[in-house]
Amino acid sequence: MALFVTSTLVAAGAMVGVTGAAAAPMAPGLGGIIGAGIGQPVTDFTAGRYIVTLADEAVATYTGGVDGFAATTPGAGARLDPQSRASETYSDYLGDKQKAVAASVDAVIDYSYTLALNAFAAELTARQAAKLSAEKDVVAITPDELKHVTATSSTDFMGLSGDDGVWAKTGGAETAGGGRRHRRARHRSGAGEPLLRRRPARHDAWRGSVPRW
Repeated sequence: MALFVTSTLVAAGAMVGVTGAAAAPMAPGLGGIIGAGIGQPVTDFTAGRYIVTLADEAVATYTGGVDGFAATTPGAGARLDPQSRASETYSDYLGDKQKAVAASVDAVIDYSYTLALNAFAAELTARQAAKLSAEKDVVAITPDELKHVTATSSTDFMGLSGDDGVWAKTGGAETAGGGRRHRRARHRSGAGEPLLRRRPARHDAWRGSVPRW
């Protein structure tokens, strides 16, 4: 079975629901796509949808330092309160900075992330992406693409399937568990008693009125 998630959701999922939040990792670069900094623009971009990650800490990891904005990261054992005044105020601050960065290349923000990740999603031309890679407030530009998350089959993990698996040694997967079901049925039935019993005769005789007991 395969699940499909975007690179944004993978990054955000690492932070959602944490207690005593740790610092969020920088979004990974793919093929030289991360900006190298001011004066070092990256040019091997193609037009497409990107996640642009900014330098300021997200709400979940902000420990203070910006004038006028209190720390928002939860303490040890505590959970993040995204609706607190401090969280909402700092989130607005991050959103405003994202808008300014996007406007610097005439990009339109499709979605803004501030709680677990300080980033925005946008459709960018190759030129816009290259220009953003040189912005001092931008730390990463990552293609927003589908990622395939695969899971190991539980039957393989438990050693049930395969030529040397338990099923192969006990008659095959088609008959697996059959004997167990029969044993349960015999146990429930008792010493030859039927599994389903008829109701007492008084119930069978009922024809719409309450009988006298």
